[in-house]
Amino acid sequence: MNNIRIYNYLVLLILVVGLQSCFTGVEGSPRITYSDVKKEKIVLTPEQKFLSDIAPQPPKDWAQGKKFYVTDDKISIIFTSSSTGQINNLAGQELAFHSMQPVNSVTGEEVTEIELISPSGGRLYYRDNLPFADIEQRQSLEIPFTIEESLVDAVRKELNGNTYYAVTPLWYTADGSQAVNGLRHVPVEITEVLPGNSVYPIRVVFRPVDSEKYYSMYMTVGDNRTSTRNFYTLFAFDNPRKKYPAITDDTWQMIVHSRIKQGMTRDECRLALGSPQTIGQRPTSAGMVEYWSYTDGIYLLFEDGYLSYFRR
Repeated sequence: MNNIRIYNYLVLLILVVGLQSCFTGVEGSPRITYSDVKKEKIVLTPEQKFLSDIAPQPPKDWAQGKKFYVTDDKISIIFTSSSTGQINNLAGQELAFHSMQPVNSVTGEEVTEIELISPSGGRLYYRDNLPFADIEQRQSLEIPFTIEESLVDAVRKELNGNTYYAVTPLWYTADGSQAVNGLRHVPVEITEVLPGNSVYPIRVVFRPVDSEKYYSMYMTVGDNRTSTRNFYTLFAFDNPRKKYPAITDDTWQMIVHSRIKQGMTRDECRLALGSPQTIGQRPTSAGMVEYWSYTDGIYLLFEDGYLSYFRR
């Protein structure tokens, strides 16, 4: 009986020591805390840093005569009944800032009234629901259906005459009215920067360096949640081809035209179509395969790192 007890004790001791050794590697590792994550710096690319200092002008700095480009005739709905002069058919025209002052709303609350001068010289009044003191503390103030022309001027000063590499095929005709199928990773020369539309305030006009035909792209600036098409999503400073010397000329031409074929690598597919919305894995009889899916319904399947099936 004593021998059995000794034997059981030895077995238990071995199990405890074994379990402790299994967890030593994990428990002994330093824990990653929130402060450690905060210490890790996010490295921005040169393209992401470019134009990052361009932002709307704070309303306290607005001077008389500051120009606003009208993007939509719907702007007529924002003006009060005390406005005079033309309020319809203003799209494509400029309004000039005159003044802003506190006034009382119909409910007696303080709001801010902004006075603008129309092209015909009329007085147009727009009321923002914030009190005047709050408006003066804001870093920016949006007048619906308009674009600050100082913003466009600042981008124009940085881009005009420069050559970059287009990284997206989301091109438009030169006047911005119609979408066309563009090219990827080709050098383009910026020829003009103009006001955009209510969603994308900047329209960049350009031409491929080997063509005399002009196109345009819509762009945003700034770091708020609506800035979804900043410079780095549209252009690159350097030729992307230099990073992929192993890609053949034939495959590169397919990438330029956003086309893919079986046997392409992950890098080649990403260059041709952009980054997918989701990436996942699933088991098959032949082993694990990787699948990519895009918002426009494109679906890719990779086996051993090479494209084996796709649906467009």
